[in-house]
Amino acid sequence: MKFLGVILVTISIVACNGTAKPKAPERYAIERINAYVRYMAQPRTLHAELTFKSDSLDTMTGEVTLNNEKMVPKKLPVVGVQYRKNLERVNFVNGYTFSYPEKDGTLIKWSVSLDKFQQLKIVSNGVSQSKGGLLKWEGEPLKKDIDGLVLLFTDSKGSTFQINHNGLTKGNSFEILPVHASRLAKGTANLMVTRKRTTVERKANEPDKIAQIEYYFAPMEFEVKE
Repeated sequence: MKFLGVILVTISIVACNGTAKPKAPERYAIERINAYVRYMAQPRTLHAELTFKSDSLDTMTGEVTLNNEKMVPKKLPVVGVQYRKNLERVNFVNGYTFSYPEKDGTLIKWSVSLDKFQQLKIVSNGVSQSKGGLLKWEGEPLKKDIDGLVLLFTDSKGSTFQINHNGLTKGNSFEILPVHASRLAKGTANLMVTRKRTTVERKANEPDKIAQIEYYFAPMEFEVKE
């Protein structure tokens, strides 16, 4: 009987030390996450948003940050909750990292970036109504599917129109075609350029992540000629 008792004790110890199933991570009920970063070059201001589409989420337990700076929550009816950050007199950096805690305390990090894009100028001698012009910058060309340019023109008579370009560019330049240049009245005109990037991440069992980053250049003046 003593031998049998040893066997029972041994079986009990093995059962207690068996491998337990890993605990499933606790996640907030989130349908989609949107990140948005906007930089205005002339006033040197940054505005950022991180929006969680959810029917049940009010705020998160723990801090939501942008590049380690705390963001402020705002409940949005129907949408969910949005965290915001505004910064003044700051320089633009190419990468921005959002971080937020999951329900079980796991810290999630999500980065968005925009390629180097500076020294933007019209390298042609002004813009010709009949020949167009050329816009050039230092840095990378636009990438297929994710990058875009928005050009907002205001001519000498105060008339405005916009060019929207999405996708690749021929190197680090953009051609202003005569079909567009002919819409400008002769004289001193103004151009505001925005470079933007939109990325989408889709993974199984995770909310979709959609990020947009925009850089607004300071307005530039140029001459419109025949």
